[in-house]
Amino acid sequence: MIMTPEMKTNLLEKLWLPIAIEGGKTLYPHRRNKKMKLLTLTYSENFQEIEMLEERNLTEKKHVTAWAPTYVVQIRLETELSAATVTGASRYEDSITHQNFKIKDRFPFDIVNLDFTSQNPNFELGRVEKELASLEMTIKLQADHDNDGFVLIYTTLLNSKDIGFSQIINTSHSISAAQPLCINNTTFSSTIQDQSEKISCLEQLYEKICFKYYSRINYDKIIRPLNSDDNTLCSFAGILRRSDG
Repeated sequence: MIMTPEMKTNLLEKLWLPIAIEGGKTLYPHRRNKKMKLLTLTYSENFQEIEMLEERNLTEKKHVTAWAPTYVVQIRLETELSAATVTGASRYEDSITHQNFKIKDRFPFDIVNLDFTSQNPNFELGRVEKELASLEMTIKLQADHDNDGFVLIYTTLLNSKDIGFSQIINTSHSISAAQPLCINNTTFSSTIQDQSEKISCLEQLYEKICFKYYSRINYDKIIRPLNSDDNTLCSFAGILRRSDG
């Protein structure tokens, strides 16, 4: 886990909660208690996103699916979140590729929080590429269940490892060739090394992957350098909708 409580509180107050509150107003304007279904990648020592969303009447624990990265974390979360559904015991980005993905029947959700910094991330080459593939698979699952709109949060850490832009494009095509990823293949080099270019690429991919399945997206972001120029926390939060309705 690399997300400290202070960092997570800042993201919640400055980005995640404002977008979730606006999403509740947009998607359920007539509900006082929004009771939004939440999928969150979280950790037993720091699950304050669930508590803060519940405090603001955006969800209730019985509507929460909490994904834990390990079996030990799952057991701890089950103790802390008795009314919620706690599952996982594996990396989300690995599990979603399986045909028997264990929470497939729980889709769609109203808020999806893919906070990969809470999942004991593997910092080897190819990590971000796998995260983005799971991001798209999640969005596609939402769309396949005729979901009209939802809040999508994606948080990751960029480090010194290169990003395989061509690999991401090819994987996106394999997930769904029917909807093209509207990004120019020549916009970035096939392998991206420069940190500022990686940040720009990540933002464009977040936006364009969303647009493959939803016609509207209103999003914001927090980009924060950490202990060196090679480590940058990136968080994107948006409201996806199929139409103006």
